[in-house]
Amino acid sequence: MNDTQLAELRELQSLSFEAVKVDCDPRNWNGHGKTPKQMTKEERGGRSFDLKNADKSISIFARITNIINTHTKPTEGNIKEDEDLQRDIDNVKDQAEDLLKQVREKEQAPHNVH
Repeated sequence: MNDTQLAELRELQSLSFEAVKVDCDPRNWNGHGKTPKQMTKEERGGRSFDLKNADKSISIFARITNIINTHTKPTEGNIKEDEDLQRDIDNVKDQAEDLLKQVREKEQAPHNVH
């Protein structure tokens, strides 16, 4: 992995961690402070969506971290060609950008917290 690729991944790692912090904070979830019985059907659906987003955020962060850890410590059997690494970086970057777009849209949307 070259230095430019590593720098790109570390930047994505930092950005995806910010998404993890937002998505995994229960205060940002639909129906925060309510029991499931107190939530409307819409709030329960929103909560389910929020939990899926949190799971996706963690997954993307873990994948980026795994790529960094795997390719910054070259050992026999884990060195990929630069082309393969760039493809991995591009895929993770696209996923991270999609996730950040979702986070930004969610931050701008009004929350129905009671």
